[in-house]
Amino acid sequence: MYDIPNTINTNDDILSAPLKGNFDYIENALNDFDGGNITAATIPDDAFVTSPETIRDETLPDHVVSGLTSADPGATLTATVASGLAYIEGVRVNASSFNHTYTASKDCYVDLDKNGSFHVTEVANGATEPALYTNSTRICKFVTDGTEITSYSDLRTLNNFFSGRWLAWTPTFTNLTVGAGGTLNAKYTQIGKTIHFSLYWKFGTGSAVSGSISFSLPITSVSKVALESIGTGGEKDHNTGVVYPTSVLWRTTTTASIHFSKSDGTYTALSDSSSTAPFTWATNDTISVVGTYEAA
Repeated sequence: MYDIPNTINTNDDILSAPLKGNFDYIENALNDFDGGNITAATIPDDAFVTSPETIRDETLPDHVVSGLTSADPGATLTATVASGLAYIEGVRVNASSFNHTYTASKDCYVDLDKNGSFHVTEVANGATEPALYTNSTRICKFVTDGTEITSYSDLRTLNNFFSGRWLAWTPTFTNLTVGAGGTLNAKYTQIGKTIHFSLYWKFGTGSAVSGSISFSLPITSVSKVALESIGTGGEKDHNTGVVYPTSVLWRTTTTASIHFSKSDGTYTALSDSSSTAPFTWATNDTISVVGTYEAA
């Protein structure tokens, strides 16, 4: 313990030596701290006007910072989600990897909660996406058949709220056969709760349309009125150069559909595509749409 070397009384002349002595005392006292009295988490949340966790929860959507990815593992029902970092309801979650064997012939949704635990909800193939597990963010979806995982969908919400980066996504199509040699360019960006997306598909060998075209959305949306318009675009016949206007309609919280119209009056309302409508599809024909909607 240091003795205060100087005392300054009322009406004393303020001289440099006494002041310097007091500053030296403070400096020496601070230098003697070895950190033993300074420990982690000694400032409780209630010492703040509002806790940092609450501030993050109220200002940032749940999102993944890094990791928590997977892939279709091939001829097996078992897959691993990699370790990663996420913010869930304001809590910083460092999650370990998750290895799980999924049930045959199911759509399997994987959620991560704010305590770092994974939860799997399984529904029938093609059924409506189940509700999010309590206090969680959705990570991915595995689809299984009778013997193996047949597809993997990345459902993470990434930390893209302020940067405005456009991220790639791989939509799942209905009534559109991808085939070989085609070109897919699908991107989206999330700013707050607003999702902007663009999707371009150029037909290759084996690509085909068999009915009303729908695709999976990059991020789960809020519930909307069925068939509400969320985008526009065009279907182009490469052979003639004619572009038929299209509208993108909301179907479910995870899917949207594409419908075309003809300016020549052949179709008086938005119509479903088919193998011959609005034209006979062939290599180099294209579908291009853009849209905006609100994330869940």
